[in-house]
Amino acid sequence: MAFIDIFNYKKYFKKSSDATVARVGHVNKLAEKVTPVEYVTQLTSNTTTVEINAPVGQITMFGALSGSNSFRVDNNRVKTDSVVIASIEYSGIGDRADLVFTAPVNVVDGSFDIAWSTTGATDGALKINFIVL
Repeated sequence: MAFIDIFNYKKYFKKSSDATVARVGHVNKLAEKVTPVEYVTQLTSNTTTVEINAPVGQITMFGALSGSNSFRVDNNRVKTDSVVIASIEYSGIGDRADLVFTAPVNVVDGSFDIAWSTTGATDGALKINFIVL
């Protein structure tokens, strides 16, 4: 696979039908090509604040999810105008039936929150992959 210049996406879209970037795949797979991934695990609950001072990271949640809540990610690479992209890595095939949603919110200098919601209890702890642009 060729290197994707994440700082200049415009060069990949010469006409509206171009899908070069879309073919790259999951955000975590793109991230691994861009920079090394840093990892952290929540230690006490699914709402525990974590710290990853890198543009690419993976957060392993504390345990199974149920309902809705959020947690903070402290990251000195994040600025108020940063774009944070997140994706979910399920713990098992059964979790896919629980419809888990995550979204980066409250992006400010030095941190962002990950809000999550589920339609049912997951089987295990999920992983959240993110990249800061």
